[in-house]
Amino acid sequence: MPERTNPSAVHPRSWPADQGTVESLREYIRWLESGGKSGSELGGAELDFRGADLTEMDLRSLFLWGADFSSTTLDRVDFYKAELTGAILNDASLVGARLHRTEMNECEARRASFFEADLLGVRLHESDLSFADFRKARTNGAQMWESDLRGADFRNAWFGPEGPGGWTDLEGARMAGCKISNAGGWVKGPVDIGQEEEIQLVSGSDLYSWFAENGAPDIHVI
Repeated sequence: MPERTNPSAVHPRSWPADQGTVESLREYIRWLESGGKSGSELGGAELDFRGADLTEMDLRSLFLWGADFSSTTLDRVDFYKAELTGAILNDASLVGARLHRTEMNECEARRASFFEADLLGVRLHESDLSFADFRKARTNGAQMWESDLRGADFRNAWFGPEGPGGWTDLEGARMAGCKISNAGGWVKGPVDIGQEEEIQLVSGSDLYSWFAENGAPDIHVI
């Protein structure tokens, strides 16, 4: 956990319904404002943030495995290097959030909004991201292999430049029904474009053609 002092730490615009999580948040804000001299770091498995608006809060490097953020507002929250493995983010709003190198493996984020979010180096292995909104998001170096991306919206997203640490790893991801027009950058396949439970893996020139046919000729394939 990085040491930091923030006398003007952002407070929730609305608090969670769960009182235990409210108390944990209050202690965390005290910890931030005092530079660690009072209060305590926010952490622990399965905290319940439902009902909260945490817009612009500093949640860097926190351990939040299995936390429930369903329908929570997390716009422009800084999750740099946070641990969100197994977290529940269904219908959450993460507009403009900073998810740089965030660990989010095996999370649920159905219909979540990552509009204009920074997902550089995020780890989203084997996650349910179906119908999520990634419009104008930046996913340089992101790892989304084996994740369910069916119905997700990647219009105008940027998948990163060519080269290790640049491109987005979509190996084995399910992408049937994705909206990808005007997206660009480099990705690693193969990708599963099969409908329902059908598996239809495409890679190389076939995957490039699939992107182009769906309005994204500027997506290149490793």
